[in-house]
Amino acid sequence: MCGIAAVLARPSRRPAPSRDEVRRLLGEAVAALEPVWAGPPAPGDAAGMRAATAALGALDGALKGVPGLEAMLGDPSLEALVEETTAAVTSRLQSYESALDRSGLSETAGGIEDLNAAMVALRDSVWALAQDRLDALRNTRQLCLGLGLGAVPARAALGVAWSLHVALRSLDRLEVRGRDSAGLHLMLSGHGLDPTRPEVAALTAGRSG
Repeated sequence: MCGIAAVLARPSRRPAPSRDEVRRLLGEAVAALEPVWAGPPAPGDAAGMRAATAALGALDGALKGVPGLEAMLGDPSLEALVEETTAAVTSRLQSYESALDRSGLSETAGGIEDLNAAMVALRDSVWALAQDRLDALRNTRQLCLGLGLGAVPARAALGVAWSLHVALRSLDRLEVRGRDSAGLHLMLSGHGLDPTRPEVAALTAGRSG
């Protein structure tokens, strides 16, 4: 089959999240889960899981798009912190689910459905950070370096690299047949470059049409 993926992006006006904000939200999630991990599984654990999910969801929103990439590229410690925290929560959640299976809690016990729903939501929020946000960071960083934009490019250049990441990830989801014939067309507007300048002409020579 054939497919077309179009990415229409405009400059983001949202400020990049600060290191303190990222650490605060991760800390809130970890603190909410401490009493959950401390004892045997119980229906009342759903409240702590929901609180952790809310904090991780807020962090996922803050790290989306160019502002999130700008924050993590500018402070590499944030990538490690998000990776370590999400890996730890994933591991503890797996152990919790195993303990829940062994606990003998009846599926009809009061609050068990609420607990199951809370576990699913928590797992989804962790997955979004560990996969979507970190995947976007790592792939966009490779694109920035490959395009000669530097390790921490300006926001406008970072927006171009992020759009390319989105387009390439979209192509990954298309039918694999014909992948060798896939191509990308990049159009920029409002860039302020003069195409008649020698250095600009040298960079664009043979790339139009």
